[in-house]
Amino acid sequence: SLIKAHIQSHVVWLFAITNLVSAVGLWLAVPWGGVLWLFAISAQMFLIGFVGMIEGGRLILALDVALIVAYFVLSWYAAQERDAV
Repeated sequence: SLIKAHIQSHVVWLFAITNLVSAVGLWLAVPWGGVLWLFAISAQMFLIGFVGMIEGGRLILALDVALIVAYFVLSWYAAQERDAV
């Protein structure tokens, strides 16, 4: 492994906390929830792409890209619906 075990455990804790807080923010539909989620998923993509820290990286990277596209598409539809009312 390229990264020591104690650093890996800190990264896991970081993602656990940021994903939990961003999930609450997305559930409450506040803007910081989406921003924090995009930060967390971007950091995960960085670790997959440049550091090679996560096993099965290509599949997870493809899933991350699909989730980001889905988030922006759904946000756009929600904005269109809100403007129509």
